Amino acid sequence: MQNKNLGGICWMVLDAMIMSLILLCGKVLGEQGYHPLQIIFIATALAALLNTALFSRGQWGAIRPQRPMLHVRRAVLSCASTACMLSALQSLTLFEVSAISLLIPVLTAAAALLVLREAPTAALGLSTLLSCAGVATLLAAKYEPAAPSHSLLIGGAFGAAAVLTAVLNNLNLKKIGREEALVPQMIFGPACSALLLLPAMFFVWRPLPAEACWAMGLYGALVAARMLTRYRAFRHADLSTLMPVEYSQLLFSALLAYAFFGQTVTPQGGAGMALVVIGGLVLIKGELSRKPALPRS
Repeated sequence: MQNKNLGGICWMVLDAMIMSLILLCGKVLGEQGYHPLQIIFIATALAALLNTALFSRGQWGAIRPQRPMLHVRRAVLSCASTACMLSALQSLTLFEVSAISLLIPVLTAAAALLVLREAPTAALGLSTLLSCAGVATLLAAKYEPAAPSHSLLIGGAFGAAAVLTAVLNNLNLKKIGREEALVPQMIFGPACSALLLLPAMFFVWRPLPAEACWAMGLYGALVAARMLTRYRAFRHADLSTLMPVEYSQLLFSALLAYAFFGQTVTPQGGAGMALVVIGGLVLIKGELSRKPALPRS
């Protein structure tokens, strides 16, 4: 590949697909009455166990992080964002929550350009404009002018809180990716989240019947997988370049919503999805044509 960002883009597409599956599992578990904090606790504990088995290889000294406070901050932000997102799913549909979550890439890309001082490109700007136009078209196809319902207001409030904490977490993850090795991130991160939520289990815990165990297990495995894809993506590419690729999550969510809930996409919604896809292709084409930076003498 001519540009290292392309590897990050590929990992980010896989990350978006996994996130859509995570939201699906969260929707199913939320409809079964499980508290968002219990769902996150079980998922992060399972992810920590899976990652320990896969990455530690008996080298326990490699688990210790160099910057532990970054992981503590990550645990707080990640738990807060996921809890708000799962709470929004109790009031809104999978499609609606996915649409709200698409504010995260725009705000994160803007923050990366301002805070991390990443260099913008023409392809990135055009890709972001096309993707935002696609999202606006999708939302216009979904909603008709009407007075917002009580559940929509509650779900929107949780969604806004999830977006804000997710943007802060993305900036923190980029910093972790620069300063930490793979093993501490894969193990210490979810373990810290599980420990953070442990006291709350005395208040929200519900026994798990057999039919809920598969969804919880799948959720934990997906969280572990997404930690790897996100680490690889953030390691390979600029944050501002990766964020427009997250819009592909809506495509996967639409397919899952149709497959599991029978929710169809209107022609206007299809046009919005097409704009999202075109925006992604513009970004990839721009990265392919970009010349690699010359090494400093």
